[in-house]
Amino acid sequence: MKAKIQRSKTTEEVRPAKGNIRIDPTLELQVGASSDDCQRRKNPDDLRWSLTQGTIVAGADTYNHYLGGGMRFTNITIPKNAIIATAYLILRGSQATGGAACRTRISAENVDNPVTFANDAAAFDARWANRTSIRINWDNIPTWTKDVDYNSPEIKTVIQEIVNRAGWASGNAIVIFWEDYENRSTWAYENRRYAYSYNGSTTYAPKLYIEYTTVVAPTVTTQAVSDIGLD
Repeated sequence: MKAKIQRSKTTEEVRPAKGNIRIDPTLELQVGASSDDCQRRKNPDDLRWSLTQGTIVAGADTYNHYLGGGMRFTNITIPKNAIIATAYLILRGSQATGGAACRTRISAENVDNPVTFANDAAAFDARWANRTSIRINWDNIPTWTKDVDYNSPEIKTVIQEIVNRAGWASGNAIVIFWEDYENRSTWAYENRRYAYSYNGSTTYAPKLYIEYTTVVAPTVTTQAVSDIGLD
């Protein structure tokens, strides 16, 4: 009787990818230094500047116009060209104000990795002039109550313009401007809004909330498979 011969064969099984992997992180950033926010009044008759004022004020009132400022957020760990799903400022009201014709605008400094603010009003003005092409109106802001948080309108397109820059890299900073330097608010009592700056409250300093999406190509894996047969 002829004996059966056992043969062993090993092959590789390729497991196909099942689509891209989506990663959706969330960031809540906060101003973390005195020189990372500032107040600037550009009223031609009364120019003022401060790195240490306890508030950032935007809008106008009867006598004070062209009010605004800037805020810098650091270590923004968003990869270049990530898809920004949502973004907005979170500002804590530092004073009750209720004028109905407060019209402000939000933009970002159009650079890859902005430095902290120097104690130099002219330098700030130059940085504001070099802002993003996308600017978001925050108009007719409702009454603010002291020590309540208020979210800005959606500014994801502003953040998207920055992270799409050729020189953007994860870990860079972003400077946001919140202001009425184009004199859109009505010159009347309380048509301005006050938010805490870092000097006003390290706890309630301005925040920037961002959700973004990255798409990661799947990894194709191989696995050894033994095929044992009997003849």
